[in-house]
Amino acid sequence: MTNKNIYTSFDLEDFIENEHFRNWVLHEDHNANIFWEKFQQENPEKTNLVKEAQSVLLSLHHHFDTEIKEVSKDQARSSFQEVASKMEKRPRDKSKRIWLKWMAAAAVLVGIGFFSKALFNNDILLKTYASGNGERLALELPDGSKVELNANSELQIEPDHWNDLDTREVWLQGEAFFEVNRKSKGTKFIVHAGDMDVAVLGTQFNVRSRGEKAEVVLAEGKIVLELNDQNIEMEPGDFVSYSKIKNKVEAKKVKVADYTAWKDGMIVLNNTLSEICKELEIVYGTNFVIEDEELKKRQIQLSVQAGNLEVILKTLKLLYPDEINIDHKENQVIISKLVSKY
Repeated sequence: MTNKNIYTSFDLEDFIENEHFRNWVLHEDHNANIFWEKFQQENPEKTNLVKEAQSVLLSLHHHFDTEIKEVSKDQARSSFQEVASKMEKRPRDKSKRIWLKWMAAAAVLVGIGFFSKALFNNDILLKTYASGNGERLALELPDGSKVELNANSELQIEPDHWNDLDTREVWLQGEAFFEVNRKSKGTKFIVHAGDMDVAVLGTQFNVRSRGEKAEVVLAEGKIVLELNDQNIEMEPGDFVSYSKIKNKVEAKKVKVADYTAWKDGMIVLNNTLSEICKELEIVYGTNFVIEDEELKKRQIQLSVQAGNLEVILKTLKLLYPDEINIDHKENQVIISKLVSKY
């Protein structure tokens, strides 16, 4: 089941390139209609973006359906890859990379002719892998590289002839741990994570891209981050984060195991209660309310087996029995300051 939580940070381009959203707009699906209507009711601030993305997709679909003749998939694929390759060499706003590729491919396909179904059914575009609430998903990519997705995350690849390309590219929304298979010299593997690109030859690293913030922790090997027209080389144990809103880069040495524990079924948290609750919201799709402002700033350390939110909440209560009261009602967790009876 698709979770609404992952769509709350989407912008126009994110909606347009998302497979679940495109299927809703372009194909009749009763369950999808219910899902997206409820999403807009619960997130009214996203309604205009949803309608704009619908309009763009329907306009493109109508154009291809009514004015374009069918050509071979090989011809269309070749044209798409040619345009994408040219655009990679130009200065660009990296946050718009997927959007630019969509429009560039559309422009070329208009010139040579291509039936709409081939554009929108992901045969020549992106294949999506997604995890749900509290779910981890293990993947093996076409080149043998291994990826483990954390909860409520999406990974996309362009699957056709992926092994034949000089650059292997994936697009991440959420969190994932990568074990990249080294190929021939000069062959890159690039993870696009929001405004940050992670370029590697063969290594192990953790990438997290949620909303306006992206983070990378290197476990093994060496990687280069392409960020704001600068390259940042990372060594094992390095942590780099980038906030788009603050336009701030943070770099430090960390204990890698704390950032990769999730893939072994553990949750390790060391932050304010407010930030920890935001993390649990993302992983479990449950709304948290902290009723005391001071409590929000309380520094919390928590290491617990992942999988069951109730167990995590009980552990939190046991660790701080004199400070925290927790009520779990349906899809909402209310945390309040424990008031002494004496």
